[in-house]
Amino acid sequence: MSRLIVNLCWAILLILSGCAHQPDIRSPQHRQAMEWAIQGEKAYLNGKMEQSRQYFEQALQLNTSIENVHGIASNTLSLAQINLDRGEYAQAEAKLQFILGDKNHLLAGSDKADAAARSARLALLLKQPAKAAESAQQAQILCKDSGCTLGAAILNLHAQAALALGLIQESADLARQAGAMAEKAQQPVELANSRRLQGEIRLRQKSAAMAVPLLEQALSLDKQLGLANKIAEDLHLLADTKESLGQHEEAESYRGRERAIRMVLGEKGQ
Repeated sequence: MSRLIVNLCWAILLILSGCAHQPDIRSPQHRQAMEWAIQGEKAYLNGKMEQSRQYFEQALQLNTSIENVHGIASNTLSLAQINLDRGEYAQAEAKLQFILGDKNHLLAGSDKADAAARSARLALLLKQPAKAAESAQQAQILCKDSGCTLGAAILNLHAQAALALGLIQESADLARQAGAMAEKAQQPVELANSRRLQGEIRLRQKSAAMAVPLLEQALSLDKQLGLANKIAEDLHLLADTKESLGQHEEAESYRGRERAIRMVLGEKGQ
């Protein structure tokens, strides 16, 4: 069973945490900690954040008591993701720095790459693109050295940071690299993220006609994956693109579809 690496808000690959460690299950304590982590993952994917937090906290406490370093890293990253989702940014930062600090050098490089990637995401949420770019570069180095599976996600984060800094060509290059890597690794979430970002870049470059197929690809992938927030983003960008092309009726159709999704998501959040 994988650890929580998939963040439905930005990339499934980054919401279910950790990079390819199998927990060291040698005792009833290991098995219990793993079971709590599995329950935490299930609760997370069902939108039950507080329940998920409680399960991961129990797993972390038990893994800490038996010094299961893989479990400690996994549970800490999962709890940091919950903090990110709930806007608890200071708490998320503390957990991520715990992983990145690792003074005793016990944690795997892949866990540190994951933490650095989430730090980049946090910086983007806080509108700190320069810090996001720095964290993304750190994540790329850690990922390359450890052979982690987050390469495409990290490139997409770096591309977002570059775009926020106004480095349009650099952002486009990074997004294309992310798409190629995601396609090769069969990571549809990051492939969709890459296509959406490339479409947004084309729109900013006043090349709306070239943005359309990219955004349509992203929309198709996101619909297959059932990612409502991402579908709404795709529809929003497609509306802007159609408006730029003077296709006002199509633009309004996309906006209506976006509004319908956001209304449902709003109702669920209440």
